[in-house]
Amino acid sequence: MTDSNPGVEQHDEPTLFRLTVEVGDIDKAFTFYSTLLGVLGRKQAGERYYFTCGSVTLQVLDVSRHHAVA
Repeated sequence: MTDSNPGVEQHDEPTLFRLTVEVGDIDKAFTFYSTLLGVLGRKQAGERYYFTCGSVTLQVLDVSRHHAVA
């Protein structure tokens, strides 16, 4: 990387905060990812679950129906 901001530490690797997986069946996806990751997801508004995976959160989002945007 080029040093475009002197005094600011630059890294060669990206940092991720949240990844989203879109699914058609939230209940099956919850079971699948809970088993795969060995942790229970946290239910969130808007037909989604969050799975904490270290410093990254996996968001499993149900897209089987149209959801109104807030």
